[in-house]
Amino acid sequence: MSEYTFRLCEQKDAAWMTKALENPQIGLKEVRAGSQEYSPSVFYVMVERKGIPVVFAPIVTQWTFAHLGFSEESSADERKIALEKLVVGVAEKAFNANVRILTALTLPEFPVARFAVDQLGFEWEPRKLIYFDINKLLPKQS
Repeated sequence: MSEYTFRLCEQKDAAWMTKALENPQIGLKEVRAGSQEYSPSVFYVMVERKGIPVVFAPIVTQWTFAHLGFSEESSADERKIALEKLVVGVAEKAFNANVRILTALTLPEFPVARFAVDQLGFEWEPRKLIYFDINKLLPKQS
């Protein structure tokens, strides 16, 4: 049996968690993003070693635009209007599902990305995205 245990955070952990947030590498924006007020669907998990907290993390749900598929026949103006409607529609559905963060995987050189930032309210995230594909843990299908 491992001396490390994973569990959901409890009210008794609040003081320790608050102290951990004093780390200067955690910005106010990150603290806010991990709050119940900002992200209603957030939940908090931690790992302890021999009953002593080692690490905790707020887990927030976010919806990501994996890509966009535009009609070849559409004009640039049509695409801009359609993209705005798409974002509004997805934001409404996300809000109803208690999701407060929309992200998009894109590159700064894409005009659509610059439009999303300049006109639709998206922001460039200064941190670098890393990801873990849980599918890698699943048995291979033959």
